Formats: sequence, C-alpha cells, structure tokens
Amino acid sequence: MMHAFSTIYCEDGLSALWKGLLPLLMRIPPGGAIMWFVVDQVTGFYETKYINVRNNNDDEV
Repeated sequence: MMHAFSTIYCEDGLSALWKGLLPLLMRIPPGGAIMWFVVDQVTGFYETKYINVRNNNDDEV
C-alpha cells in the first residue's frame, strides 16, 4: 500500500491522493439514509406482525 501511495504521489502529486474523497463523501450519506430507512421498515413490520400477535394472544388466554 505504501508503494502505491508513493507512486501516486511521485507521478501525479499530492492532490491525486484526494481525488476520490469528494465522491466518497457524497455517497456515504444517501447510503446511510437508505440503510436506516430499511432497518426502520423491517423493524416496524416485525413489530406489527409478530409482537402485536403475541400480545393479542396473551389477552385472550
């Protein structure tokens, strides 16, 4: 990895090491938002499908 860093630095300069930083930082927030949306939806589905069914069955007994 150090060889790759030194080669990039020698051939293209210091700014070449940071070229991919902006696209990476622009990709992280939407990916995180999608992940938390899915987690919330799956958790809500699980709670309504299984936890409420268990609570209703406990009330009947």
